[in-house]
Amino acid sequence: MTATQNVLFSLALLHANVEEDYADATFYKDDVERFLEKAKFSNGDATRILKDVQAVGTNSILMYDEKILTNPDSGKMKGFLIFADYSYDNGKYYFSFNTTKTKWGGTRITPILDVLKRNEVNPIVYNLSTFAKLSFGGQVLYEQILLATNNGKRELVYDLEGLRGIFGAEGKSMERFDALNRKHLTPGVQKINEESGIGAVFETIKQSRKIVGVKIKWTREKVCIPATEAQIAIANELIAEITLLGSKNVELLDLLREVSKMTCYNASKLIEEALAYKKAYEDDLKENDKKLQKAIETKQIKEAEKKAVLSQNTKPAELIDFLETNNNESEEETPLADHFKKHNKLSKKNRALIMEITQSFEPAEASGMLELADNIKVWENGKTFGFIVTTLREWADNGVKTLKEAEEFYKVNYNDIPEKAPSTAKTKSKESKSNVPKWSNPDYVNEASPEYIEKLIETQKILKIYKTPEGKAELAEELEKQAMLESQSKSLQERVNKL
Repeated sequence: MTATQNVLFSLALLHANVEEDYADATFYKDDVERFLEKAKFSNGDATRILKDVQAVGTNSILMYDEKILTNPDSGKMKGFLIFADYSYDNGKYYFSFNTTKTKWGGTRITPILDVLKRNEVNPIVYNLSTFAKLSFGGQVLYEQILLATNNGKRELVYDLEGLRGIFGAEGKSMERFDALNRKHLTPGVQKINEESGIGAVFETIKQSRKIVGVKIKWTREKVCIPATEAQIAIANELIAEITLLGSKNVELLDLLREVSKMTCYNASKLIEEALAYKKAYEDDLKENDKKLQKAIETKQIKEAEKKAVLSQNTKPAELIDFLETNNNESEEETPLADHFKKHNKLSKKNRALIMEITQSFEPAEASGMLELADNIKVWENGKTFGFIVTTLREWADNGVKTLKEAEEFYKVNYNDIPEKAPSTAKTKSKESKSNVPKWSNPDYVNEASPEYIEKLIETQKILKIYKTPEGKAELAEELEKQAMLESQSKSLQERVNKL
């Protein structure tokens, strides 16, 4: 077909009105003149409109199977008119598509109507301005490039016979590549690049020194092919999925909404970007969920440990293993020595454990952090040195290394730090004066009673210091208190008897 005829055919496809079992197209001379030089079209041959409409209206498609090419004796083919009727009336073109059913492969089909219902527009329709400016050879080659790009291809390969076929070149002279190249290929490629800027080039294919074919390449992203229905559907799905994830990437969502206005190449790139973004966002959400779950579990464990320590003041060893360090390990002079001197009743085992834990802190910060742990013990009403060890281990487990970090950790997880931290030195608690004796309180426990001694022995067994020098000294001190109380009780009884 000529350039004008190609424009007419493309406009028929562009203006196709497709019903359930019927399809037609109506457009006007002004539409045609948008893509052709008006003067040239108006002043042409008087019979030109008749010839062009007739050429387009009598177009047909050829259906055939693969056997017709490999074994014609067993192959089959069928020709089918594209239009049922056509007309021109005072500048108005009308084409009625052929919707007649025909038998093919054992079934009755409507090939033209089926093609129109695919909603896949011929890419030439979107490039009519460029197409109309090309020579015949350029139009043929440009159409092949557009169709190949629409199918995801990046190159075309033709042997000499195929090249002659697409250009309709006949005659003995056209059997040589140089003649085909000079008349059709090179002028066509040059004109395509001038009008479309797709950067088309071709390379010759040789056998020995003989040229037997060509390979044509172009810049795919510069070819104007509309986004496919499949791409538009995927973009809509991505909009819904990314929105449901809670993403605030407004720019990406806006681009996905405009995908129908993009070229096929740009739509493909945008979809790739959106899929990668969606996966990365999902991965981040999963990772954040894991971190949050871990933080909740860690918080729950720490709260349980804290409650256990506070509720069992005499049994801190049930939560912490104090015995990992050798009991007979000799003490060395360390930055913590001054702190240990203030607490002369701190056992060697607890000292060794404190020294071990503080190895994970910054050396210059260890002493201050131990002092802070001591203060926290007072603020939280801790009763034993096990509370200090629990606090230090909690910091070590959570990567706390400096005094400032320890203070922030305490503020975030427990309480604010008092403006004036109380001294860790032992002070006698102030009690309100009362004439009511302590033993009259129903909750009073005689610290030197046999029940208390029994409880003390149980506690020593838990701490594994029972029958050790340290444990024996502690028991001796309590037994001495009990003996003194018994002596005082006996003396008072004797005084009562004398009254």
